Amino acid sequence: MFDPNGPGGFGGPPGYQRPPQRNRAGLFIVLLVVVLIAVLGIGGVVAYNLVTDKTSVATEPGGLDPSDIPTELPTYFPTEPPTDDPTVQPSEPTITVPTMPSSGNPAQAKELVTRFVGQLNANKPTAAAALACQESKELLPTLIKVLIKPPTKLTVGDTIGQTVIIVRINGSTNGHSVTGIVLVEDQGGHPCVRALQVAPN
Repeated sequence: MFDPNGPGGFGGPPGYQRPPQRNRAGLFIVLLVVVLIAVLGIGGVVAYNLVTDKTSVATEPGGLDPSDIPTELPTYFPTEPPTDDPTVQPSEPTITVPTMPSSGNPAQAKELVTRFVGQLNANKPTAAAALACQESKELLPTLIKVLIKPPTKLTVGDTIGQTVIIVRINGSTNGHSVTGIVLVEDQGGHPCVRALQVAPN
C-alpha cells in the first residue's frame, strides 16, 4: 500500500511541505521580452540617425540633392550627319609673316670675328668676351673658358648667312686640332659675337 508520507513509511515532521518548483518558462519569457525591447530600441536609434544624416547631407551646401541628378543623359553626338552646304565656304587660315631684322654685313662680321680670334690667340679671354652681344655677356666667357685653352692658333674662314652670320674657324687649341663656328648678330649696324662652338677634328 502506498504511503503518502514518504518512502519507507516515514513521513516528514508535522506541517512540512515540499517547496514549490520555480517556473523557469516564465523567467525565460521575461528575459526574452527584455532583450526584444532592447533590440528594438537600438534599431530605432540607428534608423533615426541614418534618416537625419541623409537629410542633413541633402540640405548642406554642396550636398547631393536628388533634384540635381539628371534624368536624361546629355547628347554628345549629333543624331544626323551634317549636310554639306555648297554656299558656305570654309574660312582660310591667316598666315602671319614674321618681320625680319635688318640684314647684317658679312664683311663687318668677318672683321669682328678676326678681332675676336686674335684675342683668343693672344690668350686674352676678357678682351674677347668684351665683343659679346648684350644677351651673351654671361654665357660667352664661360664658353671661352671651357672650349679654349692656350696655346691657341685659330684662323677665320668663310661666312654664312645674313641676319645671323656664321663665321667658320679652324686651327688648334691646347695642342688639339679643332674646327668651329662663331655666331655674329647684327644689332642696329653694330655686329657682336652671340655664341662660340669649337669641336675637335
